[in-house]
Amino acid sequence: MAKLTFAAALATGALVSAAPPPNGAPSFDTGAADFSISFSGERAGYLDLSTFVLPGSALSIEAVDGPPGDYSIAAKAGNVTTRGTRSWQWRAPTAAGAYEIRIAGPSTRNDAVTLRAFVMVPAGQVRNGSLNGYAIGRYPARLLNGNPIYQPPAGFVEVTKDNEDTKLSAHFRLKQFLCKEDTTKRYRSTSSSRSACS
Repeated sequence: MAKLTFAAALATGALVSAAPPPNGAPSFDTGAADFSISFSGERAGYLDLSTFVLPGSALSIEAVDGPPGDYSIAAKAGNVTTRGTRSWQWRAPTAAGAYEIRIAGPSTRNDAVTLRAFVMVPAGQVRNGSLNGYAIGRYPARLLNGNPIYQPPAGFVEVTKDNEDTKLSAHFRLKQFLCKEDTTKRYRSTSSSRSACS
């Protein structure tokens, strides 16, 4: 049985210092694109990015900071509406899962950004602290010290053997954010809440 994990707005990109490598050392590929995209309150210029949304929700995407020319968007699932020469709205499918949105720029090198949108299982589907047989637990009614970072997540991402290698950014995959305390189960879980990274 698949296990479910907390949906987290994990790293949208690997933010690293681009210091030159020592003599003879291979250079580090930052995974940078020739332009940035703005989405979900984030702005990032990496070839591989991720975001977390609820079923049927709308996601605004805009290409920014890039060279002049034509920009395009493609998605195999969900609905795309053009809002401007470099801006679009993507309507998420109603089925949970990971969906790729590709934004292409006008240059010939590093000109396509892949945004993986994880459509979450809504938190409202948790019953008696469990979701599809996985123990989610209950969130306290009062936030610790009133801090909004402790808000319950809006939904959950199901992690299975089929999707655990999905890239979240240039250098991170979904499985790298799973909890490590129980290695005996077939699938593991993570406990990062979406609000923790917003």
